This record gives sequence, structure tokens and C-alpha cells, in this order.
Amino acid sequence: MLADTVLGVSPQRPRGSIALVERAFKPLVGPLPDRARARVWSALLATVLLLGVGVSTVGCRSDAEATAPPPVTPSASVGSAQSSSPAATQAPTTVAVPTTAAGPAPDGSDLHPLVVTPGEWTDAELAIINGFVDAEVAAAVADSKPDERDPALAATHVDPMLAQRRKVFEAHRIQGRASRLPTNGLFSIWPERIEMVDATTARLWVCESSDGPLYEKATGTIIDGRVTTVRDLAALVLVDKTWKLSERVNKGEWEGAERCPDE
Repeated sequence: MLADTVLGVSPQRPRGSIALVERAFKPLVGPLPDRARARVWSALLATVLLLGVGVSTVGCRSDAEATAPPPVTPSASVGSAQSSSPAATQAPTTVAVPTTAAGPAPDGSDLHPLVVTPGEWTDAELAIINGFVDAEVAAAVADSKPDERDPALAATHVDPMLAQRRKVFEAHRIQGRASRLPTNGLFSIWPERIEMVDATTARLWVCESSDGPLYEKATGTIIDGRVTTVRDLAALVLVDKTWKLSERVNKGEWEGAERCPDE
């Protein structure tokens, strides 16, 4: 009896899944002997079960994909605390380093040490004062090279002052020394008083401060870096309508770039 049954169910009394399959496919199979009919129905049932499992699996997968949450896209903001991606490497920040102001022009064209009050001096007096200023700027430029034969010296000086300064600048050149050009603001000239000796000779009392340090050209070592203020009595002579420095005598000296004290 058991040999004539499939899955332990009698073919004469089909129940459950076998019965459903038999009813569905009976028009296609037709009447068969009991033994053959049992085998056919068993095969059909197995096929249906396999198809059902496959469809169920695909359906489950489709349902899972449909209900699954969308993939998480990493935040695009660098350094976000909620981003699941590693923090992006930030490019180094280029810091603009402030540049130092350019020094005085080598020819001294941007040195303007004269300090005067408008209307304080006549045009004739300003011509004498400017003669002294031009001589001081020419001397500073010549000693910055140093070059005792700088043409600007002869254009602004006469002997004995011309010879004295040439001797000093020559010694600096031989010793490998030079003076740096002074700095506007620290290089200042305050005219104080003018006395006319005659039509072509004038005495000028002047206060002058300067920071042009003397240094070793080979090493840059500062020999004398003091900032001083001096009061000078200068003599100027008129040569071919140009006032030139002829003499200079120191009347006092102070540390720092301050205007000279009252006499």
C-alpha cells in the first residue's frame, strides 16, 4: 500500500496540495490508471512547489528592495561631524607675509629731510637752506657707495668742505666701510637762523638728525648705528647762482632724532 502512495498520501483520496494540483491539471492529463496518475500528480506537485518557492524568493527580495532605506550619501561639507566619509585634507593656507618698505632710492631722490613752516622763510632764504639740504643728501649718497668722486659732491660743495668729505669717504672705501642711506622721518633738517655775511656768503644755524649707520660692507656688521641730532653752524657761498656748502662746525650733539633744544 505504501509503495502505491507519494509523500505518504493515498492516490485514491487526494487531499491538500495534491488535490488542488489534480483539480487544476486534470483537464490536461485526462484519465489515467491509478498508479500512473499518482506519479504524474506527484511530479506536477513537486514542480509547482519549486516554482512557488522561486516566486516567493523573488517576491521577498523585491519587497525588501522596495522597503529598504535609500543609501546614505556622505555629506559634501568638509569637516562635518555627521559625515560618514573621512575628512578631506585641507590645502595649506597661504599666509601673506607683510613686505618691508623699500629703502631710499640709491640716488637719494626720495630723501626729503627739510622741515619748515610755510611762510617762515623768504625765497632768498629758502635758496640758501636748500643749498645746505642738497649738500647733505649728496654726502649721504656718496658715502653709501662709497665714492669720494661722486659728481654730486662737487655740484653741492666747495673747499674746504669738499676736500674734507672726500677724504672721509675715501677712507671708508679703502677700509671696506660705508654708511647706509638715512631714513625719511629720522633724517630731518630744521633751519633755525640765517645771517648774511655779504651778497654771496651766508651763515646758517641748523639742527639735523640722521640714522645712517656706518657698517662693514663685507659682513654687514654695524660699526656705528647711533641715531643722533646735531646743531651745526654752516657757511655757504653762492657759485654760479647756486648756494654750496663750504664749511660746517658742530655746536652740539644729542642722542635720538629730536629737534635740538633751545639755545
